[in-house]
Amino acid sequence: MYIKYCTDGFLTEFKVNFDKYIPLYKNKDKEGLDRLFGTSNVKEGNLNFKYTPLKTSKNSENPEKYNIKIVYESLKELTPVQAVQEKLWVAMYNTYYQDHLFDYIDTIKEGKNFEKRLKSSIVYTWGVNRSKIVQNVARMWWLGYYLYDEENKKDPYELLNFYTDTMDIVGKSTVFFSSNLTNNKNLTLGILEGLRELVDHGIIDNKREYYNQINKYFNLIGGVKLLDFMSRSEAKDETIRYLLEYTNSSIAYLRIKKDRIKTRSYPRVAEASMY
Repeated sequence: MYIKYCTDGFLTEFKVNFDKYIPLYKNKDKEGLDRLFGTSNVKEGNLNFKYTPLKTSKNSENPEKYNIKIVYESLKELTPVQAVQEKLWVAMYNTYYQDHLFDYIDTIKEGKNFEKRLKSSIVYTWGVNRSKIVQNVARMWWLGYYLYDEENKKDPYELLNFYTDTMDIVGKSTVFFSSNLTNNKNLTLGILEGLRELVDHGIIDNKREYYNQINKYFNLIGGVKLLDFMSRSEAKDETIRYLLEYTNSSIAYLRIKKDRIKTRSYPRVAEASMY
């Protein structure tokens, strides 16, 4: 199969007039969507990929965990420049991954802000950094890209497996990966290694609060440190040091990891907002 993308003209019209297409989604009108995303509005690209259906709530308790690997493995040949393109993911979601889209609709149709959530899951409604994490299929590719560890020859998905060992993948990702900070993959992997070490030792839980807090902290110190020059191991240690201070867990941690690090004071940041 070949990747698909929307024409620029159609994408512009579709976003401007999205409200008129909402009934197609509410009714899960497959024939109507197939016509809308037919050959006049959607084109095939040159990249051939191996299609694998996405997991849904009907066949998995945590489909996002598996879908990240499915999408990234299938489309690993995409470059970041290609993968940031909205027109790619709008077309792919409404054609190849339509079953996932319909399943997602079932999970949100009775909740608040259905139309707003639907739109942001299909098209970009925020800045590019946030939108590529909010749009449902783009997020899967980007999380695979950010968390695929080429240095880990034994299991390059080891950090991804840690990160997705939770039911709050989407909320956590919106908090953590919408920041410019995580565009530095080396920094991101170092932070994840630090978080994992603290989780493994029972100091913190693998939940949104700590991703939000460490994101705020690194953005704060970015004003006085050149984060682009920080090594992966330095990012790991910085993460451990700050979160020990934040959780008042330095003594407990040092009992487990004697002389692992030296504790010091850190600038306080605002409490993590939970949403």
